[in-house]
Amino acid sequence: MVIRGRAARALVAVAVLSAAAACGGDDGSGGTAGSGSGGGGEPAEAAAPAGGQCTEEDVGGSLTVGTYSEPPSLDPIVASGAGVAGGMEMAALYDTLMRYDPESGEYEPHLAESLEPNDDHSEWTLTLREGIAFPDGTPLDAEAVRANMERQASEQNVTPSRGDLANVAEITVVDTRTVRFTLTGPWATFPYMLADKPGMIVNPGAVEAAGDDFGTAVPPEAGVGPYQLERFAPGEEIVMRARDDYWDGPVCIEQLRFVTLAGAQATYEAMQTGEVQVGFLRQAQTIAQAKEDGVAGFSNYMNNGQILLVNQRGAGGAEAPAADVRVRQAIAAAIDPQVINERAYEGTGLSGTAIIGERSRLDPGVDGPRPDPDRAADLLAEVTDETGWDGSLDLLCQDDPINEEVCITIEAQLEAVGFDISTETGTVTDVIRQVTVDRDYDLATWGTPTADEGAWRGLAQFRSDASSNRVGYADPDMDAALDELKAAATVEEQNAALAEIQEIWNETVPSVSLATVEEFVAVSDEVAGVQMTAQTVALFDEAHLTG
Repeated sequence: MVIRGRAARALVAVAVLSAAAACGGDDGSGGTAGSGSGGGGEPAEAAAPAGGQCTEEDVGGSLTVGTYSEPPSLDPIVASGAGVAGGMEMAALYDTLMRYDPESGEYEPHLAESLEPNDDHSEWTLTLREGIAFPDGTPLDAEAVRANMERQASEQNVTPSRGDLANVAEITVVDTRTVRFTLTGPWATFPYMLADKPGMIVNPGAVEAAGDDFGTAVPPEAGVGPYQLERFAPGEEIVMRARDDYWDGPVCIEQLRFVTLAGAQATYEAMQTGEVQVGFLRQAQTIAQAKEDGVAGFSNYMNNGQILLVNQRGAGGAEAPAADVRVRQAIAAAIDPQVINERAYEGTGLSGTAIIGERSRLDPGVDGPRPDPDRAADLLAEVTDETGWDGSLDLLCQDDPINEEVCITIEAQLEAVGFDISTETGTVTDVIRQVTVDRDYDLATWGTPTADEGAWRGLAQFRSDASSNRVGYADPDMDAALDELKAAATVEEQNAALAEIQEIWNETVPSVSLATVEEFVAVSDEVAGVQMTAQTVALFDEAHLTG
């Protein structure tokens, strides 16, 4: 199978997005569950935004994008990426080797000319387009790709993409335009990695010259994307200026501006007043309102986007109470996600205990754990009688109003069956630190966004040997089932692997799935040509104003 350019796309058998994530995979800054939807019900579909390519006649104007969160840097090894955390901004600067088409469910080369696997998908050969260079004349060649991949794999990389590179055993420069990736094992959806941050190739010379400032000060020669950074003002805006020498030009929108407002509702209100023309929405009620108002946009349904992490490691590596599978089973049986939906999201979301939601093409048709308070109480009583543990657990929550409602509901359901819950709230930054760095928590509202185009990546953090394993879960049967999913080359094979994963999940409860989260990129009528790629990242190289 060979994946070639726009005119001849070849299917890399992965499912359609519906139209994120990442947190991302577990993207950190966008991952806490209170940021997403929580419910059950059938959300309305939005009309597709206007399409069409940018032409010379369309050049002119500016566009403001309301983002979900402000990235701390525009360096691909510092910003978490995905649509929720700097992915749109970085794609505008650097472009990507591959792109994902959510409508067809196919990957297509972009900076690459082709991508070809061997028979078992354990080796992939990438051929770059000819003649692309960074603005300072440095060629975008195989050596630049190798240097970027090594940087992504290094300890400098503080984001989940470092884990992707752990699956690459060797990178071979075959010639100036050809790179061969030898993997540690079969990975049928490997193109996902090259459509994500590792596929954003940065000029090595620009990185070296900028030193520690790279990312907040991105020099013009840093990327081959359609835009160059003009202003990076934390807490205010990120402004970019269109390049007049873009390799796939012209670029119509002359000024691209990114702002982060106080939540989805504020972003949508800014769209209604015309202050924002494209808005990233990740809150169920606001998305429902936008669709009801007839706003066009792209929806991406992130399986497992809302989850309750259950930490099985205590201080100093000792076992936590939840190391006992009966405790985890009791937690899962005590919680009814639909109750969370009604209280926190007014019934507008996509609740469910399955790791893959019903709207996903990858839905294996296996139910998640069934809420059963009586069973929860019996399991908890069995453990406390046997061990003398008092049933106390700490619950870590983000301190926004909606997530606090989620946590109040979880606390009430757990205490109703006999748990003693102490809830601690903190900022997004605090919660991320406690979960990912300190790992100092018992339960935490979170998200492990598992997009259809890369389901294995979202679930891989529950492998026993994963560096991103936040909960200390380990099960050899789950490891084997995840390996099967990674190697699955068709939707049917992925369905079968996910069915096995769900069965193991129901029995061993790595954590508690609560909902699929919808991410919605709303686009004003005055804008055409916005495109989407993996991880709910909007692309603006073909965008133009219609009026």
